[in-house]
Amino acid sequence: NDFWTRAAVLHDWYVSSAGDNTYATNWSTAFTSVQEVLGSTASNDMVYLRGERFALAQQMVWSNSYVTVRGGFEGTGLPGTRDPVAWPTILTRTAGTVHRIMYVSGVTGGRLEGVTVTNGYAYVGSAPTHPGASGGGIFIKNAPGFLMDNCRILRNRIYHAIPNGGEIFGGGIYSEGSVITFTNCIVASNRAEVVDTYNVQSASGGGIYVASGTSYLRNCMIFDNLADGDTQC
Repeated sequence: NDFWTRAAVLHDWYVSSAGDNTYATNWSTAFTSVQEVLGSTASNDMVYLRGERFALAQQMVWSNSYVTVRGGFEGTGLPGTRDPVAWPTILTRTAGTVHRIMYVSGVTGGRLEGVTVTNGYAYVGSAPTHPGASGGGIFIKNAPGFLMDNCRILRNRIYHAIPNGGEIFGGGIYSEGSVITFTNCIVASNRAEVVDTYNVQSASGGGIYVASGTSYLRNCMIFDNLADGDTQC
């Protein structure tokens, strides 16, 4: 499989709230924003995330191909000790904001490893519809060869507030036109909900919704996800 073949790493990037936000070449000079690093990467770059909670004021956008984002680092050394259980990297919303956590578009060969995505909430203004209100945790579009390894997609939500208003999809993850491999992941306690199940609207795919393309799951656990409305998951 060509998507599993990686060229030599071109550049190492570091992200930590304890960094001085200058060069991102080690933990001391680390950028404090994950989005800032994602916007700076090039093909075959590696991004190291310190094991901490990153609260996002808006959704992250990932559009660069062949980039690896790896979480769970202690925050010393180059890159140093990694244990996503001992030092979990958590991507979540800033209190009071309403948005999904991550939008992945046009990315070939991307890798997301050892990261928890939680508390995303996809909802669009007074008329929540697809695609804006789909993919509460992650929305993935046109991403062949995307790998998620040892990730946790937990307690994300989409909500359809308009009676007779159409469909929304993917409380945890929405995927379209992509080939995704999930290994050693947990997708749990995500919700796809509507205001009233007796009207003509639906929320489908509590955990993962694959609209098109292919997803492979290996050694994963998917449980306690909910989809309600006219279409069940």
